[in-house]
Amino acid sequence: MNRILRPSGYFIMSTKHDSIEEEAMTSLPASICWNVLAHKSDDIGEVGVKIYQKPEGNEIYELRMKKIPPLCKESENPDAAWYVRMKSCLHSIPIGIEQHGAEWPEQWPKRLESYPDWISNKEKLVADMNHWNAVVNRSYLNGLGINWPIIRNVMDMKTIYGGYACETTRVRR
Repeated sequence: MNRILRPSGYFIMSTKHDSIEEEAMTSLPASICWNVLAHKSDDIGEVGVKIYQKPEGNEIYELRMKKIPPLCKESENPDAAWYVRMKSCLHSIPIGIEQHGAEWPEQWPKRLESYPDWISNKEKLVADMNHWNAVVNRSYLNGLGINWPIIRNVMDMKTIYGGYACETTRVRR
């Protein structure tokens, strides 16, 4: 999550009370310098919610007593996502407009039609997007007979590589 969360971004986590899980989810955000903004526990349902915020800059990483996880090497591409083993290191937070991810994207829904400046071949990206939109519409949305309003995506957090594998699950109503 640290890799995809923007500087100063928020992460909200909800878990059942489990001492092992709770320990891991307390020590990990502390080791990557996420600030706990709020913590609420429900003793009856045994559910806890924490709101974390990612740091805005890199200075705090150098102040850590234990450098675990370490900072990633500068040669490691923070944008690599496919067929790249995930590593236990922190990429530095992008600073300045020349680095990817340093600027906020357009507001929704305008961001659907806009592309970051660092993408050089926008025509190829648009052609690829149009191709896959047609494939999805023809094959998945209309061709499978699925009632899509009762389906949601779930991220597969057990992937070996840095990409996202999604599966569909039925929404309970």
